Amino acid sequence: YEYRISKTEIRTSDWLEFANTAREFQVPLNTSFGARIWGAYLGIDPKTGREMYFQLSEESGDWPVAGISWWAAATYCNWLHNGKALNQEAFLSGAYDISTFGRDPVTQEYTDQTIHSPGARFWIPTTDEWLKAAHYDPNRFGPGEGGWWEYPDGSDTKPVTGIPGVGETNADLFDQIGFSAWETPVGSYPGTQSPWGLLDVSGGAAEWMEDWLYPDEPFDRLTDGTSIQSGGLPEFDPDRVGWGYVPNTPDVLNRTAGLRLAAAVPAPTSAVLAGMVVVGLGIRRCR
Repeated sequence: YEYRISKTEIRTSDWLEFANTAREFQVPLNTSFGARIWGAYLGIDPKTGREMYFQLSEESGDWPVAGISWWAAATYCNWLHNGKALNQEAFLSGAYDISTFGRDPVTQEYTDQTIHSPGARFWIPTTDEWLKAAHYDPNRFGPGEGGWWEYPDGSDTKPVTGIPGVGETNADLFDQIGFSAWETPVGSYPGTQSPWGLLDVSGGAAEWMEDWLYPDEPFDRLTDGTSIQSGGLPEFDPDRVGWGYVPNTPDVLNRTAGLRLAAAVPAPTSAVLAGMVVVGLGIRRCR
């Protein structure tokens, strides 16, 4: 089947609109974590001393959003599915039914809806969808002869870490320059693209996947492990999830986790889709 996937990760400015609208309609959503990382902060009303709406810090609008939970990412998909409608119902269902979000008190397993709803216009990419868009080249061995690259820049050589204009990715750049690494706008490495034209697949934020780490034991959802602060992340059974993936519980406000959107074909009407590409995925699972 064909699906769309965004060329870049969701920006802070994109997320800011969502976070403020969700706050206005009292959607049960915690988006205040990681202010330094996702580039926004809660302003304080000087008259009442109470927190106001989120505001952007200077020059942070094009940073990749990070510090968000899987639950928040799924709720964002609902809001887009419903055309950014200005009511609480727009956040509650569409791609995912947030009434399922929770934890069994006995088993402690999460009760979240496992996959996006039929007819969803936007959703969190599955691992297969993400891998296909990041690593598969339809012309890997010649015209029409597809194959896989080890790295998400159409090569088997690891991209060189460095600041824009010097390196090829900001993956692990945190280890060199600290928090300034997060202040890198999306698309800052235009020469480093997947075969489908995706940017910042190496580096940027770690991106949430739809999949559970172990579907029979739903405790952790997956994220890719190519964020700009990837040092020290745990490793897992490569036969189950592949190299470079890390799990987190869906309610955790993961300081490195952001989002790249998948969407239906034909394209829904939304400005978000201006930066999306079409990818084909076969029935067989991609490993």
